[in-house]
Amino acid sequence: QDAVDETWATAEWREVALRFAPGSARWPVVGHRGLLARAITNLVGNALKFTPAGGVVRVEGGADGDHWEIRVIDGGPGIDTALRTRLFGRFERGAAPAPADAGGSGLGLAFVRVVATRHRGSVGVRDAGSDAEQGGGPGTGSEFFLRLPRHDEPPG
Repeated sequence: QDAVDETWATAEWREVALRFAPGSARWPVVGHRGLLARAITNLVGNALKFTPAGGVVRVEGGADGDHWEIRVIDGGPGIDTALRTRLFGRFERGAAPAPADAGGSGLGLAFVRVVATRHRGSVGVRDAGSDAEQGGGPGTGSEFFLRLPRHDEPPG
């Protein structure tokens, strides 16, 4: 929620709809709230940079086995499969041309990877696929995910 709140003004300015569907009401994880919020904010900010005006960025979440998964789905051009393995390295940027006002140093996704690793989690990217809301068709949009170990409290 913090990441969505922090990026809503950028979404409005870029004329991109920002939708949030958190899934489960409680997400118990052991970690640093500020670092995790910054990592998710970086993912949402990137999605907003590459989604054209009139598009949609969705932030979703839910349980995936013994992990929580936060998904940020954009309406951008997608990411070439060959670039995906390097994308989370320092100073790496996507091959697709970014909007002139996108800015960035190529460190945001590297930061997300470090935060994920330090929290015993992982980060990755896959095609958003043919989601009708994103415009449909293969290669339309990307889905970045941050997986964190669940820390469920025992019942009682």
